[in-house]
Amino acid sequence: MQHRYRLTHDPVRCRYAFDLSDGKAVIDYEPRDERTVMLVHTGVPPRHEGQGIASELTEAVLTDLEARGMKIVPCCRFIASYIRRHPRWERILAEK
Repeated sequence: MQHRYRLTHDPVRCRYAFDLSDGKAVIDYEPRDERTVMLVHTGVPPRHEGQGIASELTEAVLTDLEARGMKIVPCCRFIASYIRRHPRWERILAEK
């Protein structure tokens, strides 16, 4: 999938982001262990809401995490809802 924005990852801040022209769309996470992260927050500046940016960011983050062999716990409601709508991502859910 081609993305409109370039995904950046800041492991010190535990944050993925798209740099928008006037802000950042972000997904914050917390490491649970060396192979699992809890995705805790998705945010898009109000001016950019409703343009599909959060979905595009979520897809890019899940793709990156899967490529790195990571599992996820979707604590953020948006991400949990995204996975329900795109069940192919259930493959990277951490065991309960």
